[in-house]
Amino acid sequence: MSKGGRRFRAAAPVSPGSLTGRCDPVGRPRARVLLCGLCVVLAVAGMLGVYLSIDTLDSVRPHPADWTRDKLSHLPSRVSASQVRRLVSRVDLSRLWETHLRPLLVERLPGSPGSSAVRQHLLSSLRSLSAGWTVEVDSFSSLTPRGRVSFSNVLAVLDPEAPRRLLLACHYDSKKLPGGPFLGAKGCVDSPVGVLRWGGGLRGVDCH
Repeated sequence: MSKGGRRFRAAAPVSPGSLTGRCDPVGRPRARVLLCGLCVVLAVAGMLGVYLSIDTLDSVRPHPADWTRDKLSHLPSRVSASQVRRLVSRVDLSRLWETHLRPLLVERLPGSPGSSAVRQHLLSSLRSLSAGWTVEVDSFSSLTPRGRVSFSNVLAVLDPEAPRRLLLACHYDSKKLPGGPFLGAKGCVDSPVGVLRWGGGLRGVDCH
């Protein structure tokens, strides 16, 4: 045969399966099964991680206190005589009189200028304390022998966002009595004086 004949030799017939012989038709289902299994494993692992994280948060999160149980089971601590003397020695009687008591010894009829002045004195004194009291006025009306009268109380709350709070309430109005101005007696000025005294004694509670 000549060299030219070799150049134009017809190509051998190609069988239909020869072009796809590299792809294993049996391996395709296996790959799909493995891929599906991997997806299932990843999904289960993700769900398990979420469950464990929620369980961990529940164990770390503080549970609300049972205030009724704690109140009934609370045992007060005893205060010795030396502790009482030490506390009393810190009371400045002159300052207590001039700063807290003297401004209250005025006629404090509801709605009167004296009542308004005492209310402003209580508000400014409590708001000036460093402990950061939240101070507000609670106003209400009530029936009296003189008809319906409007009253006001001064309220001071320490840390109002806390579940168990310290509240100081002060009612400072005086009654209308014959025979002259009624400046105050037990039950009329002990509340505001006590509020100011306690508030002043706790002025540093935010630092401790």
